[in-house]
Amino acid sequence: MKKLSLLLCFSVCCLAVSAMAQTPSARADVNLRNCLEGFGPCNLRALSVEARQVAQTNNLWNCMTGHEICNKQALTPAEAKEMADAAHRRNLFACETTIGLCDKSLLLPNELENVNKVEKERNLLNCMTGYASCDQSQLDSSQAAQVAALERERNLLACQIGEISCNHSVLGEAAVKGVAELEHHRNLLSCESGFGYCNERLLSTAESKDVAETKYWRSILNCEIGDGFCDHSSLDAKQTKKMDSSLSANSDTKTQASGSGTD
Repeated sequence: MKKLSLLLCFSVCCLAVSAMAQTPSARADVNLRNCLEGFGPCNLRALSVEARQVAQTNNLWNCMTGHEICNKQALTPAEAKEMADAAHRRNLFACETTIGLCDKSLLLPNELENVNKVEKERNLLNCMTGYASCDQSQLDSSQAAQVAALERERNLLACQIGEISCNHSVLGEAAVKGVAELEHHRNLLSCESGFGYCNERLLSTAESKDVAETKYWRSILNCEIGDGFCDHSSLDAKQTKKMDSSLSANSDTKTQASGSGTD
């Protein structure tokens, strides 16, 4: 306990000495900085007329913009009213746009009515587009029917282009048939082009034959141009010999060109 008392006494003495050590000029600089930056105690009376005007302007700006560093006591009655009006407009903007915090209890009756109308329109737009949250309970019967029709169209489009969001269970009989045909054509195209996922089990006998022939000629072309996708196992003896001769000739040409360049 005695040590704690000595420690407190020492701290107080240090603070007192530090305060006494500050010159009037240093104290004025600290006060000016506090008034201009809004941190720490500020004595406006100790400032020059110009500095006081700057400090008051900075404080008014902080109060008008909703900054936490706002000294309301330094505002004139007119400035306090202006600050309150600005805060009201900010809250109204937040309620209308959902940008920022909205407190509906601060709205006037006509403002609250308009905000509720905007919210319903925004909710209807969300429901119709499928983006953002949609509260179906806010829709009337006509709007709900319109939204349901748009949802079916969006789902049909998702199924037609092969998106994972497709829900086959809500498709009609004709739509299911159309989507199945498109899926089959996409799979056939992937098999024929060699790009994307190909499920050969879904191909008909004729399609499998066409795909195999396409793969064969694609491999031949890749081998002829020296592409890395050349499948030598698909070549017969005659084609393999031709490919080897072509590669050998190309190698000799490159060697001769390199030797000529060296000379």
